[in-house]
Amino acid sequence: MSELANISVIIPVYCGAATIDRTLASVAAQTIMPREIIVVDDGSNDGTEEKVKAWSRRFGTSKLIVLKQNHRGPGAARNKALSQASSEYVAFLDADDEWLPSKLEKSLAVIQQTNSNIVSHNYIMVSSDKISCIDCSNSYKKNKNVFVGYFLRGYIATSTVVALKSILIAAGGFQTELPSGQDYELWLVALDLSEARFHIFDEPLTRYHVTANSISSKIALRQQCALDIAHQHAFRLHRHCRYPALVLALRTLIIHAQAALGFISQSQYGKLTHVCFSLPVKLFLAFGQASHTPVTRPNFLQMSHD
Repeated sequence: MSELANISVIIPVYCGAATIDRTLASVAAQTIMPREIIVVDDGSNDGTEEKVKAWSRRFGTSKLIVLKQNHRGPGAARNKALSQASSEYVAFLDADDEWLPSKLEKSLAVIQQTNSNIVSHNYIMVSSDKISCIDCSNSYKKNKNVFVGYFLRGYIATSTVVALKSILIAAGGFQTELPSGQDYELWLVALDLSEARFHIFDEPLTRYHVTANSISSKIALRQQCALDIAHQHAFRLHRHCRYPALVLALRTLIIHAQAALGFISQSQYGKLTHVCFSLPVKLFLAFGQASHTPVTRPNFLQMSHD
């Protein structure tokens, strides 16, 4: 019998009956198995819970834990699992994504080789009309300061992350009030901690599935949340760079450019015009809002219990 890895896999799911089998099958196919798989059913009403429980005998000696809560969103579901995880490390996987078989084994190897406590990697984006490899490691290498580089580009996909659980506990978990960007916000807080040691390696070990109803397709919502997060955490830039206002302005420009490209791809030219005309105002505000004053962040892990 092979030894289980000291990892808890965290899978939030809401009405995921159509995809959860694919996701769980990718965990069962890992070359090294985790100690436990924690699935949090976020108030599904489509038979998701029954589909998950049917996997209880298919993970060998790995323990399948199924938790249930009223519908509160993926952040609250991840927090619930994070609070109950018993392993030293946690790995995140969304219920419509899947891992390649060597994902956990290679992530743990990189943790040991680089002395990191948060690792991520490239991923394969799968949409209805194309498949592409997203090179997160290239974005990671562009800036000498990891925090500044991630603040600007937000290149971490949650289903690629393996992290020391204590780091995420210290960060306070996922901000549950945000309708978009909860993962980006938590990784910002975690990377700002003095004990954080982050590394991205260049193998694509996750298949990230984009659907028409996914949060990543809601361009205007994603844009506004990204701006809110940037301003909320701009004070952290003072610890990492000489010109925080300039970095905040550049982040603002990137957010607007991403929204503009999204609206172009959907032929929403009215919204594209609004983005273009609002950019000068947003840039002006950015130069005046990179304050030194810290913003108090609640402990969302404590707030996420039913």
